[in-house]
Amino acid sequence: AFTEEEIVYGIGKEKDILLSMSGESTYALYKVIIAGMDLNIEKTIEENGYFYLSADFEEDSMVIDKAVVNMDGDGYLYGGKEYVRTIVAEKEEVVSIVARVTDLMYDEYYITLPSSFVMKKTPEKEEVLFAVNKKNTTSVINKTDRKEDYYVVYSFGEIVGVYNDIAKAISKATLKNIAGTVVNSEGKVFWERGIKAPSFYIENYPATPADEDTTARAAVADMILKINNINDVSVKRLSDSYGVYKFLGENTEGTGITIIDVSGLSLDDVLYFVNRGSIVYAMKDRYNAIAITGYNVNGITYYDPAEEKRFTITYEEAETLFSVSENTFLTYMQ
Repeated sequence: AFTEEEIVYGIGKEKDILLSMSGESTYALYKVIIAGMDLNIEKTIEENGYFYLSADFEEDSMVIDKAVVNMDGDGYLYGGKEYVRTIVAEKEEVVSIVARVTDLMYDEYYITLPSSFVMKKTPEKEEVLFAVNKKNTTSVINKTDRKEDYYVVYSFGEIVGVYNDIAKAISKATLKNIAGTVVNSEGKVFWERGIKAPSFYIENYPATPADEDTTARAAVADMILKINNINDVSVKRLSDSYGVYKFLGENTEGTGITIIDVSGLSLDDVLYFVNRGSIVYAMKDRYNAIAITGYNVNGITYYDPAEEKRFTITYEEAETLFSVSENTFLTYMQ
């Protein structure tokens, strides 16, 4: 990653690459290094027994997600967060300009001066003439050159965070003092705080059973494809070593369907997607997936491909069930 005055990178070992619950490869780093633009190392972050998975920048700090190896040695468990002040934050800024968005979505700019600055008189206002540009100022951006999608969190008209990971964006939006909305880089709303009906059930979904050739993970993936009218894809090649997220992403490309990994969110948060008519792929243990298809005030309803049955359980039972896989969820948006 790059900031204004630093480069952040990490070092890992090939033997530490393990599969996550959803079948994706997890690249764990044992050391994170922060260097200046002159490549001189400013900071090194390393702690025995901990690995580093990802990082986000929030105001003047870098927040790093840590992990530890599970008891079986075949996966990673959440290990907390590491907060590190950035090099830029540690240098005194002489003058800075901060942009803010008002409740009416107007842009405002504030000039920040050092605490030692003494304003001897009020700045004078200058009038400027408006100029009309009659030339064609249209710019065309080729979508194929667009960078990776990102998610913006709005709260009361202000941008309070920008993330590449939608789960982290939603986590930010769920904070009590935020109550935000998550919008992607194209302006599409992906999540809204508190916008969920008391009960909702997805009707007439394709109940794909698991069998000798089709795992429960593959069966739920098949359900997601078929409910979106993608019927010509074989899920039999979806083995335990092939990620469901990657598989669904490849087979929905160009269809208007966006596959999103919402792992780590609470059950209540992911039910927002069920309310919008999307099946939620959920891992009930390391190898078996189920499809959440509905909910009410008492609990959730899900289809289990291995049992070929629909079940209804309480929220407490559901939270216990999904905690085994550390709330591994996938879903989609149309």
